[in-house]
Amino acid sequence: MTLAFTYRAAKALADPAAATTDAARWSDWVGIVGDVPTHVLNKFQREHVIDLDFFNGSGTRPTERLAEIGPSSMFYAERMVLVGLADEAGMEPEGWEFRPLEEAAEKAGWALA
Repeated sequence: MTLAFTYRAAKALADPAAATTDAARWSDWVGIVGDVPTHVLNKFQREHVIDLDFFNGSGTRPTERLAEIGPSSMFYAERMVLVGLADEAGMEPEGWEFRPLEEAAEKAGWALA
């Protein structure tokens, strides 16, 4: 599985590092995408000591970055899931499934902030 959190969803977690570490145990690849500059994503990773496989960079919108993860990408998996806030549903490209943060957090045992 390839799992991506939206930046806003990751910020809504009580412990983003614990959630991403947990997700890495049962996912092949874990990333964060957001409508923020690259330095904001880097700062978030650094502040929370998060080790990610991928994130979107400057000039790449979240949906574009996720769309790049296809059969020829090293981050491709048979199942690709975007975890985000309810109002972010629809930003997942074809081939990805969206799961609301509240649902994913409840199933995985992640606390929300």
